[in-house]
Amino acid sequence: MRLIEKIILLFLGISLLPLLILSFLFYSSVSNTLEKQTKDQLNSIATIQKSRLINIRSQNLKRLADFTSRMQLRTVLQAYNQTSDKSKANQILAIINDAKNIGRDIQDIYIMDTNGKVLVSTQNDPMQNIMMSAQLFKLGKSGNSIKIASRPDTKKAVFYLSGPLMLSGQQLGVVGIEVNADEILEIVADHTGLGETGEIALGQRLENGQVAYIAPLRFDEQATNRVINDPALPVYRALTGEEYVFTDIKDYRNHDVIAATRYIEDSQWGLVAKIDRSEAFLPLKRLRSEFVLLTFINSVVVVFAAIALARRVTQPILDIDEVAEQTSRGNLKKRVANAPNDEIGNLAGTFNVMLDSLEELDKAKNDFVSLASHQLRTPLTATKWTSEELLTPGENLSETRKAHYLRQIHASNERMIRLVNELLDASKIGFGTLPEKLEIVRIEEVLKHVLHDIALEIQGQQIKITKKIEKNLPPTYIDRTWVQVILQNLISNATKYSKPGQPVAITVKRQDNDILVEVKDKGYGIPASQQGKIFTKLFRADNAQQLVSDGSGLGLYISKALAEQAGGKIWFESVENKGTSFYVKLPIRQQ
Repeated sequence: MRLIEKIILLFLGISLLPLLILSFLFYSSVSNTLEKQTKDQLNSIATIQKSRLINIRSQNLKRLADFTSRMQLRTVLQAYNQTSDKSKANQILAIINDAKNIGRDIQDIYIMDTNGKVLVSTQNDPMQNIMMSAQLFKLGKSGNSIKIASRPDTKKAVFYLSGPLMLSGQQLGVVGIEVNADEILEIVADHTGLGETGEIALGQRLENGQVAYIAPLRFDEQATNRVINDPALPVYRALTGEEYVFTDIKDYRNHDVIAATRYIEDSQWGLVAKIDRSEAFLPLKRLRSEFVLLTFINSVVVVFAAIALARRVTQPILDIDEVAEQTSRGNLKKRVANAPNDEIGNLAGTFNVMLDSLEELDKAKNDFVSLASHQLRTPLTATKWTSEELLTPGENLSETRKAHYLRQIHASNERMIRLVNELLDASKIGFGTLPEKLEIVRIEEVLKHVLHDIALEIQGQQIKITKKIEKNLPPTYIDRTWVQVILQNLISNATKYSKPGQPVAITVKRQDNDILVEVKDKGYGIPASQQGKIFTKLFRADNAQQLVSDGSGLGLYISKALAEQAGGKIWFESVENKGTSFYVKLPIRQQ
């Protein structure tokens, strides 16, 4: 007997009383589940949006820090403060105009002197922001700050960034930057998962202690900068530091809502993700009507319900069976779709995850075969050809020629050994079995040995190496081989992907409790679209493959893994056709 027939027969044996009991239990369970799901969903949305706000704040503060650290701007401003030379003011204006043109979302940049007077501005009429410049001077004089307010002319929300301009311990002035707050508006306008009545509300605490909305609301587009006087509102409670999910609270429309609150302390911003209770429990209202109807016509509906349920239960199983059959035929692209939210759905999800893993393994196998066939075949072919030349009867080769062939064989052998070692290291990293041999190491000494080992490679590329090593660098307790592998990979890549005659600059210095190594070249750079994959195993950028056929795509993967396992980190900055700078930060540790 098939499964669907068994389910129908089972339902035919159910009487009215068990149906009523089950209906009551199901109703209660659904009620609790809906409330829990809504709370979890709002919690998740609030957490995500809080993270976005923190990221937006951090990005803008970083932009401000980058701007205030510009040496040219500070040097010219110092000269202007000393001479009041109008040409220096024009230079400052040119610098901030360039910065504004680069940052397309920047509305205005203005430089204030140490008394708060606006010296130069990218706007024709800087006086329209004279009140805001005074506030920014007060906030930015003592440190970098960020504030949200409405721009006087457009009434649109903007970020106001301000910070001091310092040189040699002397404060030269204060910079103010106005940046579009479109990202804030995107957060407020993002109603994903909030249905027809849900919304995101943002507020901030003002300097006078009052709280106000930062951006428009879904049902009140004129809410920006409106002062919030009701302490019972979710936004007000968020700004008091409460991070909670309120299940019985009213919003500004006096609607009963479920609301999750978050507080961003550094900026004194409050966030609320909420939805009307009526919408959250709408399925429960429909379910109650269906229970009444089911009770009234039980004798008829039970059969149809049994059939529908049987099909609902068996169809996902049939889908899984179909996908399993396709997989057995070698089709790894097929997936189980439209799985229900139950145990069978979990099984389908697990099955899909397994298929994803199989597809990744199949791709990794193909990548490895392709790598081995190309990278190993090249040195083997060279070895075969040169050895045949040496073994050819009747060939009277000079000692110089023989030595040349032997060096070629040796170089091919070294290349194979290096590739095999990289594959072994990558395998050990993947399994977490790479051994670590700790010892007292001086980074500058390791760098010296690395440059000696690859000296021929550097000479062959006609690359000029410049070094800038800070004196009296402390030793660190680390694996010497790991440091050597990291530095060799970065310097070798810099020379390999640079044009002949171009310099490669290596800087080693102390940064707090770390040693920072920078390898900077003026080579071909990394395409922006592929920079996110540069530390992926077996990945090589398109321009790298075109320029240099030799490469395993493992060097940067191994370097990143070793740096992180040693307690440090590695990152880079690159512009295509202009060059790349790789940075490695290693901790200073005692034995």
